[in-house]
Amino acid sequence: MGDIDNAVVNMVFENGTIGAVHLSRNAVLGYDIRAEIWGTKGSLQVGYFRQTPILVMTAEGITHDVVPHFMQRFEKAYLAQIQDFVNNVLHGRQPSVSAADAVAALRIGLAASASLREKRPVELREF
Repeated sequence: MGDIDNAVVNMVFENGTIGAVHLSRNAVLGYDIRAEIWGTKGSLQVGYFRQTPILVMTAEGITHDVVPHFMQRFEKAYLAQIQDFVNNVLHGRQPSVSAADAVAALRIGLAASASLREKRPVELREF
């Protein structure tokens, strides 16, 4: 693809909050998607690594399954998004996800790619 397999994107938001996104195109350990929020009074983790809520515990150790691919993880979400879009079009309502949301996501992706290519921090306003 001409890019990289594993990456970490570090972001500093306007209010000083720091964000980090870790990603891997070909993670052999399964499709892991979680969000973690860390603060001065505690932390929050949303999501899970396993496909099913089953742990196998034996004398040899503890194992569990994983979600093998993003389509298994997000199949229902993709269908719900498409249905929401169709319902909004049919009823003349604004979409839940706006063009501005899509442009913002694109700008973040372009900035991350430029940072990798140019080996420097970049500002979103450059895009």
